Amino acid sequence: ALLSSGRPADAVAEVSIIRRDLGDFAMEDPDGLRLSAELARCHLMNGEPEAAATLIEATLPVVERLGLRDVIAELLPSKGWALAAQGRPIEAMALQRGALAFAERDAADRHFRSALQWLEVIERLDGVLPPGYLIKRAEWRERARC
Repeated sequence: ALLSSGRPADAVAEVSIIRRDLGDFAMEDPDGLRLSAELARCHLMNGEPEAAATLIEATLPVVERLGLRDVIAELLPSKGWALAAQGRPIEAMALQRGALAFAERDAADRHFRSALQWLEVIERLDGVLPPGYLIKRAEWRERARC
């Protein structure tokens, strides 16, 4: 609710306290890992891509080991956003394309839409569209509408 009301700094503070109070649980339990993913998103929305990237890098290997594909699908676009915000648009674009492919195959539609949205943002930063991309984008957009 704090993020949607435009208060990302408050969201970072609140979620950080909860995560700290959870201790090791936050990086061992699926719900704690989901909270860590949300905290990373809060950091991004608060203009803290380095903090987000650090948390994402710590969280991704654990969620992958546990097979939490929905959390992976949430974290990959966030990682791309963090890379782009740190001045690494080429890496970010490559990651976003992978995030989109992963979400298209393995995740809920909301994750697919998120990956598509961030890919479009990052591509505008880089300014380079690969051959045949506009045709593929139309296919992705059509799928996102379903």
